[in-house]
Order: sequence, then structure tokens, then C-alpha cells
Amino acid sequence: MFGMKKFLLLLFIICGLYGCCRKVPETSFEKEGVSFISPEGWKIVDERDIEDSGFYVSCQRKGFGSNGIFMVSWINGMMELDKYIRLYMKEFEKNVLMKAAYVQFGEPVDSVFIGIPCSMSSYQAKILGVKTRGEIYSFNCSGRTFMLVFQESVDESEKNKAGFEKIRTSFSCRSDKSVGI
Repeated sequence: MFGMKKFLLLLFIICGLYGCCRKVPETSFEKEGVSFISPEGWKIVDERDIEDSGFYVSCQRKGFGSNGIFMVSWINGMMELDKYIRLYMKEFEKNVLMKAAYVQFGEPVDSVFIGIPCSMSSYQAKILGVKTRGEIYSFNCSGRTFMLVFQESVDESEKNKAGFEKIRTSFSCRSDKSVGI
């Protein structure tokens, strides 16, 4: 009986280590003409319809203590870009976790994301004691309004750099139903 307990404990530890150390393969996300690559070591962690008027998906870098996340949401139809960013800022501040964080948002400014004119805001926060920064992009594409968020701890920016770049360069919001942006 004692030998069986040791065996089961050892098996449990091996399975746990295998799960923690296993690399997450590169995968593609595709939905309604929107696509991006979730890089190796990153995992899509949430996908959901937004009340039949849009969609939300997020992926994050995996690993113990990792702190890199990419979120994209879109709503069907065109919305004023600064207004969409400000709406996100308000929702961000309502989040239980964010209420305890000291969040500083920059004013939205005109920018360009993968060749698409956009509105962009950056922010800094201290989330659960971790210095965090993020960038929010909002733009219109294929008859929809998009919001993209790249967030990371300040200490892990080098670890997230290649993953964020892969997501940025692979992101597409084209649709067969529309012409141009």
C-alpha cells in the first residue's frame, strides 16, 4: 500500500512537471475575416460573442509568472474611435482587479496600426504590485470597429517583444464581404 502511494505521488509530480514545461505550439485564430497568429509559447485563453454584435478573443504568454496578454474585440458597425477607447478605459477602471491598481491612461492620439489609421492610447498601472504597461489601438476595418490591447509587465517586455511582433505582423481584419478598409 505504501509503495502504491509513492508511485501515485511520483506519477502526479511527473504529470505536473510535464504540463508546466510543455511548450505551447503556434496556432492561428480565424473568425469572420479576422485572423492572427498566437505565437509559440502563447495560448488563446478566451473567446466569446459580444451579445451577437461583435466578438472578443484574448491570448497570453504561458509559463510560471509570465505577464503578456493580447486582446482583440470588435463590434459590427462603425464607431468613433476615441469614443470606443474611452469606453474601454471606463470598463477597465470598473474591473475589480483594476480598482485596486493605480491606472494612468494617456489621451488618445492619431496613429497607424499595420498601415491602418487608428486612435491609440497607452497606459501604465500597478496591478497586484506589478508595474504594467499597455497600448490600446482602435480602428475601423471591414465595416467593424476594432479594439486591440497589448499589455505586459514592465519587467517582461523583452520576453513579450517577439510574441507581440508576431501578433502585430500577422493580424488581418479583411473580409470577403467588403472592399478596402
